[in-house]
Formats: sequence, structure tokens, C-alpha cells
Amino acid sequence: MRFRKYYVLILIFSLSTTCWGSGRYQFKNFGKNFFKIDPIEFRSGQKVFINGGSSAPELSQKDITSQQKLLQRINQKLTQITHNDYELYKLSGELTQDEFNALSYFLLIRYKINIPPENL
Repeated sequence: MRFRKYYVLILIFSLSTTCWGSGRYQFKNFGKNFFKIDPIEFRSGQKVFINGGSSAPELSQKDITSQQKLLQRINQKLTQITHNDYELYKLSGELTQDEFNALSYFLLIRYKINIPPENL
């Protein structure tokens, strides 16, 4: 009777340790910069997205029209993703280059909308 008790304990112990596995599983390395987000750039882009930009005083008409075309394309992509119309094209002429960069960073992180760098 006493041996059965030990057999049962040994059986329970051996089954409980095998259920945890060997411990040799290696987690995937996503790289150093995988989860790093610049919080200042993100928040400033979020502010531009929500509140709009300050009026940029020295933009030429060519810059305003190129900004408007780019913001219309971004607005179309954003409407497809979120099913809301944000009317970003109304910000054309109001965004400085830094505000536009912050907005593009915010859209890249939040909505996965990538703006090619030659358009910035």
C-alpha cells in the first residue's frame, strides 16, 4: 500500500513537469526598434490630426496645391480604413513642414498609411 502511494506521487510529478515542456523555446527577436515609437512626434501629429495646423505664412501656391493633392489621397485611404470622412484636404496651406512630418508619422503609426518621403 505504501508503495502505491509513492507510485502515484511519482506519476503525478512526472506528468506535471512534462506538461510545461522542455523550456528550450526561443522567443522571436523583433529587433531593437520594433516597439519604439517617438511619443513627442506621435502626439504632435495627433494634435495636428485633431486640431489642424497653424497657418503657414510662407507657402507658395504650388506648395499649397501639392499639399492639397497629397492630403486628398491620404484622406481617401483614411476613409477606406476608418469609414469616416476626416476632410484632411482642408488643412492644405495651414501645415508647416514640421507639422506635415508629424502628421505623416502619426498616420503611419496609427492607421498604417505610408506617405512616400519624396512627397513630404
